[in-house]
Amino acid sequence: MNRSLALALSALSGFIALSYEILWFRTYGFLTEGSPQAFSDLMAAYLFGLTAGAFLSYWLSREDTAFQASALSTGGSRGLSPAYGAIEITVEEQTKGRFRRQVMILGVFIIGANLTGFLTVPAIAEGVHQYNIAEEWALPLFAVVAALLGTTFPLIAHFAIPPNRATGQSLSHLYAANIVGSTAGSLLTGLIALDHLSLQTCSVVLALGGLLLGGALIYSSRTNFSDRLITTAMVMLIGLHMILQSPPLFDRVYEKLLYGDGLSEGKRFQSIIEKAAGVVTVSPSGTVYGGGSYDGYFNTNPDPKFDGNRSLRAYLVPSIHPTPRDILMIGLGSASWLQILAEHPTVERVVVVEINPAYVEAARNSAIVASSIDHPKVEIVIGDGRRYLNAHQDKFDVIINNTIAYWRSHATNLLSRDYLELAKRHLKPRGIVYWNSTKSIAAQKTGAVVFPYLMRFQNMLIGSNHPINVNKTRWIQDLIAWKINGRFVLPRNAAFKIAQDVVAESPWKGEPPWESREEILDRLEDVPVITDDNMITEWSLKDTFP
Repeated sequence: MNRSLALALSALSGFIALSYEILWFRTYGFLTEGSPQAFSDLMAAYLFGLTAGAFLSYWLSREDTAFQASALSTGGSRGLSPAYGAIEITVEEQTKGRFRRQVMILGVFIIGANLTGFLTVPAIAEGVHQYNIAEEWALPLFAVVAALLGTTFPLIAHFAIPPNRATGQSLSHLYAANIVGSTAGSLLTGLIALDHLSLQTCSVVLALGGLLLGGALIYSSRTNFSDRLITTAMVMLIGLHMILQSPPLFDRVYEKLLYGDGLSEGKRFQSIIEKAAGVVTVSPSGTVYGGGSYDGYFNTNPDPKFDGNRSLRAYLVPSIHPTPRDILMIGLGSASWLQILAEHPTVERVVVVEINPAYVEAARNSAIVASSIDHPKVEIVIGDGRRYLNAHQDKFDVIINNTIAYWRSHATNLLSRDYLELAKRHLKPRGIVYWNSTKSIAAQKTGAVVFPYLMRFQNMLIGSNHPINVNKTRWIQDLIAWKINGRFVLPRNAAFKIAQDVVAESPWKGEPPWESREEILDRLEDVPVITDDNMITEWSLKDTFP
């Protein structure tokens, strides 16, 4: 195999293999609801598959190794080929035949690997839906397909590198080309393709690319017109079948991954928004899932009978801070909190930092919260919350971390002592940080250690550098007078009763709604503090509920 072809094949095989891994990580991450272990588990399965592929390539190359030894022993003389009876052929002719066989083997494996890679995601989704398989059972399938993809590069190296003194140098060139292709696949697929194309489209494009590459190799290995015609027809037929079958294969893939065997016939998401930063799905009832994990739902009604996502917590903000003019919200979620707070008369500016633009698009498509996205008081920044705080000197009356699920990947970034210290430096006098502990005792302990003044309201923590006073009279008055899009959020009597219930510390679904810093520290004396280094909410074995 000549050097240029080998380098091109190495680069393309790396591009395809790493692109598939990006698609698999999106799938597996969604299936595990953003588990921190998802990437490491997938990487382990992927590398195990590559190892198996290397062993498979060794088995496939044994016959070719025997041929090389035979050819060297003949010294280039003419010999008899069993395939052609008594017809004499030269070693040069044998070498050409060997080259065609090599190319055909590579072509077959590239096509096979891409077809299985294309079917991997639908197969996992169907297994979760039909057979309720555990998420861990997806990993062996990833490993099997990775083994097929991993066979390609060792075969290229075996076929292309002659056994001479330049073997190491030649291998380094092939390896460099493979790394360049792998890097390009990760970047182009992960950062560009997935920002504009769906999981289904990316899978089809990758499979078609691999099919064309493998087909071209098989085509070049054939010497007569009829064989080449058959090869062309087969590749076109497989490609057409793949395109036609992709809609039913990928139909409701995300629904199957999320609901499993609980998915009813015909149930599908109201919207699926796929971006490079992640997938946001919205159910017909308005429930928002980010990367397969619950993120609330579109709702601004604080009545507990309808307030399943506890939007009542947002209405509490003006009674904690007397004049919340400047608010920073890290994480948009369902945008319900944004819709509520942007309508308060004392609020002058709300800066929202959201890393995934899919949340913005989802909110804009909801009649309940759509007006908040283009509200004159609102500025939406697409980016990372901690980077924003590090890059800006602005100070705020209220910083809200719209976070959920303390155990999800990267949750430490908004729960750690390091982050809370950073947020604390961006508070105006009497400013507060208001964030969701999602009942993590480590998050509650960390907040109580960082802030000299802290209170817990339900699962929310309120931290400040100054004493926290909840203005109960203001709370009742605000809730009665609160309007969204010109309409009262509650009838007067209902608003008064709900506000009184919370002020009177009535239980919320069995929880005492208020707890002081001293009570938290006393209750959680032996609980460790979250830091950027220990990441205990993501990686500890147990973080029990209070």
